[in-house]
Amino acid sequence: MIATAHKNKMEDKNASYYMSLPYTFIIQPHTDESGFYYVGRVMELDGCMSDGETRYEVLDNLQEAMEGWIETSLANGLAVPEPASQGVVFSLQKALA
Repeated sequence: MIATAHKNKMEDKNASYYMSLPYTFIIQPHTDESGFYYVGRVMELDGCMSDGETRYEVLDNLQEAMEGWIETSLANGLAVPEPASQGVVFSLQKALA
């Protein structure tokens, strides 16, 4: 009975549920041969990352990457980690040239 209740609770957690959680975004400025841009990743979702020309663009791109990451994991029966903490982390370190 407990296993069934746990399984039903897991099935209720769809992509919308996970997208509503406060995942930790790490956004850092980056400069390389292609120029200056921001790189962002979702701390709790291994390999979920994106980039953008502005902090706002990288946040939008991270939302899209998260949705794809979560949907792919759920479709393949893989566990989706829930947030370890709450909030957004911006690295304000100056990008090294």
